[in-house]
Amino acid sequence: HSDVYDEVTAMKRLRGQPQRTSLGSSRDIYPEKEDREIMCLAMRLAEIPLEDFGAVLVATRDSDFTLVAPSLLENLGFGVIKNAQTLNQWSAR
Repeated sequence: HSDVYDEVTAMKRLRGQPQRTSLGSSRDIYPEKEDREIMCLAMRLAEIPLEDFGAVLVATRDSDFTLVAPSLLENLGFGVIKNAQTLNQWSAR
């Protein structure tokens, strides 16, 4: 999702100098270390067959998560909750 993260980084740079990560390229547009750690932890939890767990969700309004939320669910197995409306969608499942 380099195109999405490129736009997110441009928006964040309007407000200051955000901490970004370069992943094997010279472009520092990817989420910072802490966000990547949250993504990895959520992905690992989603991979484990946890008894009585319906879903792994990350609650955040951070655009590094919310703008690619469908892809995070499809590819990494965890959902993103950005507001009460999206929480209600998950609780209805």
